[in-house]
Amino acid sequence: MFTLVYTPFVLPLAVSAAIAVALLVVAWRNWREPVAPWFAATLVALLWWTIGYMFELMAVGLNAKIVWADIEYIGTTLLPLFWLVVILFYTGRRSLPRWLWTLLWGAAVILIVIVFVNPGGLFRGHPTVVVQGSLSALAPDYGPLWRYIGLPYLYGLSLAAVLLLVRGMLHAQRIYARQYAALLVAGVIPLAAGAVYAVGLSPWPDYNPAMAAISVSGVLMAYALFHYRLFDIAPLARDAVIDELADGVVVVDLEGRLRDFNAAARAAFPGLDSAAVGSPVDEVLAIHPAMLDGLRREAAAAGSGQDVASGLVRADVSVMMPGDGARRDFSLGLTPVRSRGGNVVGHALLLHDVTESARLLERLGELTSRDELTGLLSRSTWREDAANELLRARRYGYGVGMLLLDLDQLDEVNDARGTAAGDAVLQAVAGACKRTLRPYDIVGRVGSDEIAAVTPHLVGDELAKVADALRDAVAALEVQGQGTDVHITGCLGVAAAEEIGGLDLASLLNQVEQALRAAKSGGSGSVVCAWEV
Repeated sequence: MFTLVYTPFVLPLAVSAAIAVALLVVAWRNWREPVAPWFAATLVALLWWTIGYMFELMAVGLNAKIVWADIEYIGTTLLPLFWLVVILFYTGRRSLPRWLWTLLWGAAVILIVIVFVNPGGLFRGHPTVVVQGSLSALAPDYGPLWRYIGLPYLYGLSLAAVLLLVRGMLHAQRIYARQYAALLVAGVIPLAAGAVYAVGLSPWPDYNPAMAAISVSGVLMAYALFHYRLFDIAPLARDAVIDELADGVVVVDLEGRLRDFNAAARAAFPGLDSAAVGSPVDEVLAIHPAMLDGLRREAAAAGSGQDVASGLVRADVSVMMPGDGARRDFSLGLTPVRSRGGNVVGHALLLHDVTESARLLERLGELTSRDELTGLLSRSTWREDAANELLRARRYGYGVGMLLLDLDQLDEVNDARGTAAGDAVLQAVAGACKRTLRPYDIVGRVGSDEIAAVTPHLVGDELAKVADALRDAVAALEVQGQGTDVHITGCLGVAAAEEIGGLDLASLLNQVEQALRAAKSGGSGSVVCAWEV
């Protein structure tokens, strides 16, 4: 049993064993994944089978070869069962009914016992050693127990794994078809080689090429593992990315490479296609840099962009869509994608189109911040904007003026012509204010018949000239009211501060109100500046 003679036929087997060991390292690094222990068990069974077959070929004597053949059948029997579990995990099924598992494991134990006991010589009849050049192989002379229990069990499980992969490949998105195909070929090659050996079509009838073929399969498995990242993002993304979702989803791995997306994401990013998978996400999503910048800012505020593992990071952005150039508003989310073992293996960028909601909020904001009748700022919004302007003026050292217009005959118009005429007058006066004042002046309706304006950088005589021009513009209005034109005048109070210093809004309002009272005392259409009172 321990006398061994080298033969070059063990070289392909040594390559297979080395590949199995390398893949075991990969499984170990991903040990927390639920599928990793089963994948490692598959590799151990493969390694057991391979090394056992190497010793069988190098062993001297019939009895030694039979002992090693019996030992290697432990790996031979368990390999397809473990591989089936891996494929079940990979295709999302995870498990079989308990009764079926009991049957399969029971059959495995029975087959192993049969191999070692060989009852009545029904598993292995009269084995011999066949020598062909440097090949010294065991001719096992298999009996009915192998044909009716061993072969159906081993090849039945292998075929089931192949069918699961075929079904998965047919139903997978195109970007995952190659991944399924690589695993499928990796499983079919040794299956086909073993079948060639079993039916006696091998060039060396007593040399099982399945072991040598597994070296090729191992390379394909490694390709699927490292290129498609079997344990990382690709299979997991399918659990989180559903094409029927109205929201866009883009999945990125920890290296910042695109790993998955759904149909809704393609609408926002027309460049998304299967060819982009694996490319840096900054390149793929470059059409909307505002989205990436927004998320980077939010992620930086929460911590590291690579370390957003505690929860959802959000950002709101507006972008111009390609093609029609329409502006769309998105609420963006960046949430970790975790493996079934709890490890963060990537991040999902969630794109929720909130354009309609944003438009409604804008409209609601306009209704609350604007006077519905005149379109000028409401009283509360005007006070808030005016106070902010005074703060800016204090910070940067520029002067600010203020106008307060009171309409002289509005009550009389309402009483004589009706509120519709009074509303028309207010709208016409608001239009005169917009035409006379500058676009960036802060103008609001602060009372039923009062309009106020804050004029940054406009003080002194220049402000007084603007006040006179506004008074004249109001007096020149001709508003239609019940078939006749309505004329109206207004008094203006004017106040200003060349340097704001400690002056606040309340103080400036007090000055302009005093000036307005003085103007109203002077008669209709009067203008009084606070510095003249």
